[in-house]
Amino acid sequence: MNEIKAEIVGFLCAEGCYVKSCRVFSELDKRKGNVYFRIRNSRVIEFGNTNPILLKRFIYLLGKEYDYKPNPSSNNTKIVIGRVKIVEDLLKYSNYGTFKWSVPSELFNSPIKSKYAFLRGFIDGDGTIGRGCIRLDSANKSGLLQISGLVKTIKINHSFHGPIKSKNKSDMYNIYIGIDESKRILKYLKPNKTYILK
Repeated sequence: MNEIKAEIVGFLCAEGCYVKSCRVFSELDKRKGNVYFRIRNSRVIEFGNTNPILLKRFIYLLGKEYDYKPNPSSNNTKIVIGRVKIVEDLLKYSNYGTFKWSVPSELFNSPIKSKYAFLRGFIDGDGTIGRGCIRLDSANKSGLLQISGLVKTIKINHSFHGPIKSKNKSDMYNIYIGIDESKRILKYLKPNKTYILK
């Protein structure tokens, strides 16, 4: 998997969802005076984030990989990928949604730069860098365990925590990377947001 696609998939594992919809509508045939019912199926992948830097980065990556630059939603919180060939290609690597995403198996045999690119996308979406650490959070335990396995392949020391329970919320899990290790890998991660490690 190349670096650009790896980062796109990392973003989508963190903040993406796959949406299938079916719309039934009526259509008037003026020549015959009859009304017909039509069914329109659609499949899209949505990336949701309120950070304008990350929205611009995601659009840039889609442009580089697929020559496709969708506009953000009117409230600048979402990008919808509606082009069928791109949706089908991205679904080869993972299903997307809070409890559905997984790390693409081919990423484990990809170059180290692609592994860091995936982590960059995921951390920018569902991670925190600061307070002396890098932390990756998710309610998807199996997906986060797969990220833990990926992190081991590039020899990053870390710990896995959870379940972390909150009232009326799904159990959460996190990967914790301490300050010394975080400082060591930030030059390879190159996150899109500006972080300060203290």
